[in-house]
Amino acid sequence: MSRKWDNHEIKAELARRGHTLTGLALDNGLHESACRRALWGTCQPGAMAIANALGVTVQELWPGRYIRRRRNPATPTGVDASPKCAGRADRGAAA
Repeated sequence: MSRKWDNHEIKAELARRGHTLTGLALDNGLHESACRRALWGTCQPGAMAIANALGVTVQELWPGRYIRRRRNPATPTGVDASPKCAGRADRGAAA
């Protein structure tokens, strides 16, 4: 069974390892708020930086965010999936 992480535990473990969220973001070439935003699910690169610093995957840290969804076989795919695709050849100038 994998460890359950919450945002407080993540921040505490980073602090134990000598990291701050801002410092971690800057060390990875990201905006200074990237890792703070990652705690709330709005920055994938920040989440990856945190996971790498802790030696885990982003799926381990936030399993609810990264659920693999099955593709619905009833959903059409391909070029004709959208009705807008059908008229692409007829994009001449308006009369």
